[in-house]
Amino acid sequence: FCAETESWATYADKIASEGAIVEALVQEPGTLSPSVQLRVGPHSEIDVLSTHDQILGGPDDQVYLGCRFPARPHYRKAIRDAAVEVASLLAERGVIGPFGIDFVIPPGNGQPEVFMSEINLRMGGTTHPMIMARNLTRGRYDAVSDELIADNRPVHYVSSDNIKSAAYIGMSPQQAIGAIDRAGLAFDPLTNTGATLHLLGALHAHGKLGSLCIAASPAQAQDLYDSVIQALDDA
Repeated sequence: FCAETESWATYADKIASEGAIVEALVQEPGTLSPSVQLRVGPHSEIDVLSTHDQILGGPDDQVYLGCRFPARPHYRKAIRDAAVEVASLLAERGVIGPFGIDFVIPPGNGQPEVFMSEINLRMGGTTHPMIMARNLTRGRYDAVSDELIADNRPVHYVSSDNIKSAAYIGMSPQQAIGAIDRAGLAFDPLTNTGATLHLLGALHAHGKLGSLCIAASPAQAQDLYDSVIQALDDA
């Protein structure tokens, strides 16, 4: 059990009183958890807003730490199609507005197996990075390729709202921004690449902040994110 207050003894009592649903636990090494963000309009029209690979951590990888955009090409269409099917059922039941659907993809070289994990009827952790990336790059979301296109090129990013270290406690937002700027990592609107920082209100007291790292490829976005962490560590 991930929750310290839960045990088989307490759980068995809940099963006896409430019943239970049996689910498959997919926990093979290399298992991934992508997500799809959608919106249902007032006339039941469905829009796909984005696909992401979630970055997970904590006990048994149950804690959301950040995301990579877009989801991997190997299963991007599969999760999109599955999400639209689920969204159609939700629309029939009167759901209106934005929401996210999380999936689990076990490792494999063939056709991906897509298991639905959960539905979040709200904006989620991937909402802010997509809105910021779209506004910064002046890009448009291509619903066919599931890519954010800016200056006729696809945009990739890595984002986290859970960058934290005891060493950051006492650091001011100005110090963090200055460290990114001096390292040459700050977002450049001319190239549509670089890093921005957010959640800076939690930095001084809790040593926690977030970052959005935009680049021309997944590898470059990850390298930029790693460089941001290094710059903060060196500040």
